Amino acid sequence: ALVHTGLAVAAAGVLVYPLVSVALGRGMATAEVFGMAPDPTVLATLGVLVLASPATRVALLPIPLAWCALTGATLWTMGSPEWWLLPAVAVLAIAAALRQRRGA
Repeated sequence: ALVHTGLAVAAAGVLVYPLVSVALGRGMATAEVFGMAPDPTVLATLGVLVLASPATRVALLPIPLAWCALTGATLWTMGSPEWWLLPAVAVLAIAAALRQRRGA
């Protein structure tokens, strides 16, 4: 299940997140794309870190989690409807990491 979670989160950053712009009526020209925009890149990073070793995850996970909190707060302040997406995925990544740590 952990592998599926990590792959799903990484795929969401690469394949799904660019479609958020289209779903919100902004068009593909303004889509945020993995590697060029921070939000989809951090989603893919979270997915990879869920799959990483526990030591690597503990060392590196705070960085993308902080970004998810920052971007969520910024988008919420701006009144953007997708403000909750990255914080929700961050919670999912934390839950997956804790689940693996418990050996479930």
